Amino acid sequence: MVLTWLGRGQWFFADDWEFIVNRGIRGAPALGILVPHTQHWSTGPILIWRGLLSVFGLHTYMPFLLVNVAVHLAVVHLIWRLAGRAGAGTWVRTSLAALFMVAASNGYNAFWAFQISFNGTVAIGLAILLLAERREPMSRLRVALIIVMTIAMLTFSSIAIPLVVAIGALLVIRHGWRTAALCVSPAALTFAVWYLAIGRKPIAGNASLGLHMQLSASVIRPSAGFFVEGLGAAIGAPVFLGTVVALLALLGLIGWSVARRRELIGRAAGPACAALGGGLFFAIAALARSTSAADDPTQARYLYVGGALLLPLLMVCLDALVTPIIRRWNLVGPVLLVVIAALGVINLAKLHNIANLQARIEQTLRGRVLGAASQVRNGTPFIGQQTPEPLVTIDLRMNDLVRLIGQGWVPTEPDLAEPEQGMVEIQSQVALGPEPTYPTGGLITLLSHEGVDVVHDDGPCMTATQTTTDGALVLQVTEPGSLRVESPNSLNFQIQLRQPDGATLPANRSMLTPGGASWLDLATTSHLVALSPGTHGLKLCGLASPTPPN
Repeated sequence: MVLTWLGRGQWFFADDWEFIVNRGIRGAPALGILVPHTQHWSTGPILIWRGLLSVFGLHTYMPFLLVNVAVHLAVVHLIWRLAGRAGAGTWVRTSLAALFMVAASNGYNAFWAFQISFNGTVAIGLAILLLAERREPMSRLRVALIIVMTIAMLTFSSIAIPLVVAIGALLVIRHGWRTAALCVSPAALTFAVWYLAIGRKPIAGNASLGLHMQLSASVIRPSAGFFVEGLGAAIGAPVFLGTVVALLALLGLIGWSVARRRELIGRAAGPACAALGGGLFFAIAALARSTSAADDPTQARYLYVGGALLLPLLMVCLDALVTPIIRRWNLVGPVLLVVIAALGVINLAKLHNIANLQARIEQTLRGRVLGAASQVRNGTPFIGQQTPEPLVTIDLRMNDLVRLIGQGWVPTEPDLAEPEQGMVEIQSQVALGPEPTYPTGGLITLLSHEGVDVVHDDGPCMTATQTTTDGALVLQVTEPGSLRVESPNSLNFQIQLRQPDGATLPANRSMLTPGGASWLDLATTSHLVALSPGTHGLKLCGLASPTPPN
């Protein structure tokens, strides 16, 4: 209930739109359900999303949030169960599981419904480890369950690969090589077929997983740093320990436990194999991601996976250390519980701040997307390939929004206030590309050039050079039209919207010409356009009037 309440302000965000717009079993979605999402086989999450969308559309985020929170709670329970199967005491595993449940280092994983891909993989993997951990002889039903669940896990994300290794290792320990091969080989074969047929092909500019690994394998030092930092932070972040301190503490605790309590080697095979999966996860992520400046091993999604897989072993070892001390000194137990409770409160407060910050971002995004939908419903012109909010909804185009409205998925909201509506319009009504979208002459008029020198060329062209910081060409768009813009080199110019009376709106865009000729598409019929051409000279062709009218 607490996590659901914290996440009540969330809305559809970033990668959510890839599932909403591009995925489906039939109809318009272009990528279907088998094409990978950034190197991840994601059929499982896509099917869950499509089911929820078919019932709720975009009218409420709550069902998506509830499903992800339920998966997160399942992960917490399975961590608790796996450590208990290895003999960890109830109070140790309960307190640490509760701390993981509200850990601020997990960040958006409990709130962002898209993370069902990673969270679901971890949940299924831990459930399979529990099945494999049981020491009684394997029944046909248990073998079949492990096979089906392992294949299902692989369809949630590529982080299932190290978990398959962990599951295979545990099956070898508990049931021998033949049983391990019987349980794991169908999933390995299924993944290999999918990868060779579909998964290895680059999609929409994303390199394949194999290419990432090839490019990164030569950079050992950053990969090692990524691995060490991620592994340490996964353990240390919930208790606010530094990476090195947390990693040394974990290694020391494991070493002490094995040396003093040798029976742990036999009964902690399940948690140890889960920790093996966590280590392999960070190793693969290090090779694939460490050369990317955008990827940080302390990102919430990495810490969530690593923490969930390392935590059962930590519980077992900590129980081996702490339980004898508590039996000797009774006050130690209550003191530790108070410390863990305090850490939980601090984490919960930080998680509340994270959720509020994310909610503010996503509610602004919601307003802009629904404002664009209102624009579509009102018949306001728009450019179909533009996105209403380019920073975090890059998969959503105006044409996609038309389709979603036709499906009845998009709620009707009151029109946005003028400043926000201006932001939506400048994104959906202005575009720069290699080809024109609209007719190229007579539809856009130059009203004035304030603080801009204009040199007229032969024909309907002019070269504009900005002479003051706020200089601009003021254009009126009577009908959607396109202008040819030319510059010898790459050049940045600014577009701003104005009211018909000349009042400036807080809506502007920076446009970058690649050099040579490009086409500026304008559909802003309800506002004037102020174009600041920069100081290096921008050539424009296709204006209805190359000089301001008298």
